[in-house]
Amino acid sequence: MLKFQKFGCGGVDYTDLESAKGNTYTKNDGSFPSTNLACPENPFRDKLKSAKYILDFGCGVGRNLSWVMNNTTANYVGLDPNTTMTKYFWDVQKEQGHDVEAFKKRAQIYNDFNDIPSNINFDYAITTFVLQHLGYRHDSSDIMNLDDIAQQVISRLNKGAVWFLFEHDSEEDWISRWTTNNNINLDVYIRSYTGLPELTDRDHTAPNGGHHLMIWKK
Repeated sequence: MLKFQKFGCGGVDYTDLESAKGNTYTKNDGSFPSTNLACPENPFRDKLKSAKYILDFGCGVGRNLSWVMNNTTANYVGLDPNTTMTKYFWDVQKEQGHDVEAFKKRAQIYNDFNDIPSNINFDYAITTFVLQHLGYRHDSSDIMNLDDIAQQVISRLNKGAVWFLFEHDSEEDWISRWTTNNNINLDVYIRSYTGLPELTDRDHTAPNGGHHLMIWKK
């Protein structure tokens, strides 16, 4: 059985909160904004209102948690195999001034697909700054690769669920291979997307046109 474990850029071991948070893309001024899933180019933003469960794949220390908590009534499920990041998840939320106890009533954090209760399927999935660091260049015979991960996510999505991604392809040209291999016909694909200014401070790290918005409805 293939292992779901950290690899690539996500394989770093963190020993303090600031380094863990910094590697999940703080802004140049040190702030740590969530992703606006309801950006104007998302044709499925209305589905956020009725979503019961939202998966944040590669959640790290919880960049996207506050947006989900403050703008939806959904339950948030964060998934990341890197336990040296997720151990700081709630510390970061506290540092950001969020109501941690209130958030915990609707949020669960896991380190393996198999840990997520089998009765939970998702109406939305989020992936921001994650797949770009995995690609196909780290393939191993015993570790889940990009396609294995995609199939796991897709298998847990309800019919009509939406997968929202914000990624670059400067380290490897992986997007076309990934969509083809996994029968993903993107409903939205905007390269060099600038409609999420809170997330573009790191565009200089992506010389192949910055970061790209991808949205797919199952």
